[in-house]
Parts: sequence; structure tokens; C-alpha cells
Amino acid sequence: MCFCSRFFLTVTILSALCFKVKARSTAHAYAEAGFYKEIGEYKSYLSNISGGVVYIRKGFELGGELHIYKFWNNDYSSIGIGIRPVARYSLVRLGKGISFLTEVKGGVIYMAPEHPANAVNYTFNAGFAIEMPVTNKNKMRIGFHYSHFSNGQRSGDIQNPTWDGFGLYVNWLF
Repeated sequence: MCFCSRFFLTVTILSALCFKVKARSTAHAYAEAGFYKEIGEYKSYLSNISGGVVYIRKGFELGGELHIYKFWNNDYSSIGIGIRPVARYSLVRLGKGISFLTEVKGGVIYMAPEHPANAVNYTFNAGFAIEMPVTNKNKMRIGFHYSHFSNGQRSGDIQNPTWDGFGLYVNWLF
């Protein structure tokens, strides 16, 4: 895994441990589903279902989630479960509770059967979303993510066929 991913994970985890929820902060649980296609000519796909809790303070969210990955292509299929920290930031707030935000996620996942050469792999997602209120207490997000999946070895290593893809996701905050 590259230095940037390691640095991001370290900073996010340390921030989550030090983040103090004050009276003006709120917490939201969410559920999310996404679908990703590998970049290039490859016909492999990744679907993701996740859920978590984030603490919100003045447009910044920090929390954690549990996620389940389903990876497949024509020759291979694997499923995994993992945990990862989540950081989101509202870039622009529009009228009627609509906002445009960016987010990053990164963590570990256990795949069964192992993929590509290890059972424990690393995930990293980054992207943009638009959030809109649905009811007084619920919001929906629709977003676009870049997704990276690997076992952390060097990129030139034959045992590290990294997976990079783009996809869409839907998130329901309650």
C-alpha cells in the first residue's frame, strides 16, 4: 500500500480517537449500497453494502463503518467483510438542505476465498456526492467513487494485482 494510503489511514484513525462529540454535534447512522466496474478493458465488478455511524459537526463528518464486498469477474468470485474509518466534508450547501460533499474511506477487509493472493486486503474509496433531505429526519446521498482494492504489496509485484474502479452508490441517513 502506498505511503499516501497509510498516512491517510493513520490520520483518520487518530482523528476518530481524538474527536470529541460536543453538545452541538450530532450522530447519524446510515446504510449504503454501491456498484463499481474495474477501470480498463477488464470485466470485473465490485458491489458493496455498508453501514455505520458518523458524528457531524459544522459540515465535517467522522465515523466508522462495517462493509461487505462482493468481487466477481468471469473466472472468479469472492466475498469479504471489513471495517474502515470514514471522513466526509460538505463543500457547498445549497438551499433546502441540499449539499455537495466529498468523502474518503479506507480500511481492511477479509476475503473468502482469498483475493488476489491474500485473505486480508486493503480498501480505499474517495469521491463526491450530493445529499438531499427526504423527510425531517432522513437524508439520501447519491455519489460517485473511485475504489482501490489491494493486498498492500508493491504495485509491480505479481502477487498484487490491484483492482481500481469507478462506481455509483446510494446512501440513506437516518
